[in-house]
Amino acid sequence: MVQLKLVTEPTRRDARADVTPIIAALKKSGFPLQTRVEREIHARYTSGWRVLASEQPWRSEDGDQFIDLIAICGTVVLVIECKKAQERSLLFLRPVGPETTGKGRKCAVWHFEANRAAGSWFVVEIVNIDLGPESYRAEFCVSANNGAKRLLEQDARPVVSAAGVFVEPPFPTTHQLGRAFFLPVIVTTASLYTLRYDPTEISLETGSFDKLDPKRIEPIPWVRFHKTLTTNADSVARTVFVVNSAALPAFLDEISGALA
Repeated sequence: MVQLKLVTEPTRRDARADVTPIIAALKKSGFPLQTRVEREIHARYTSGWRVLASEQPWRSEDGDQFIDLIAICGTVVLVIECKKAQERSLLFLRPVGPETTGKGRKCAVWHFEANRAAGSWFVVEIVNIDLGPESYRAEFCVSANNGAKRLLEQDARPVVSAAGVFVEPPFPTTHQLGRAFFLPVIVTTASLYTLRYDPTEISLETGSFDKLDPKRIEPIPWVRFHKTLTTNADSVARTVFVVNSAALPAFLDEISGALA
């Protein structure tokens, strides 16, 4: 008598269990957010938006890097890094002082222009421009991230350096850019907040607020993070837009609307 050995296929339940680690890794990955951000830009083609590059390699002092996306609308080029934040919130401080604490349109960005001066192929410089959308501007950011102490500067510094690389040829000439302003942008799932306060509210003994009404902390969709982020001898303060990912469609529409 011939005996047949029965071989059963894994059940659906077993198959689901097999991919549990993969799903967990996927939920932590920032790549799905990056693909959604790219989709939002493509969806605004009729408003003048287009993607110039995705996963664009560049070289920093730390070696080879990749910038997530580079997009353009008119003369505005966004150098974008997407950050999937795990239960993270960012609070931007606006102490009352010499600088205005209200909303503004000023940006310190890289400017590229081809053939502007006789005998010169191109000009690259940092300029201050007016650009919508309006937002608060802040130099200080407090990060709340489940006990972690990662500074926003650690995310902002590479995207600022990348913008400084891509503003130089061959990138602008490859994409036939005659005049462009390169703006670093961080798109994050982190919730964004801001607080305007008088520094005299801070106790010199404790270094903290003695009395702070939580209602004064204001949720915001985006903000200009403005400070010197690199250590080069000629470094100056630069503007990085930090945008909550849910507000990205409105952010893109504000820029294209201002340029229309």
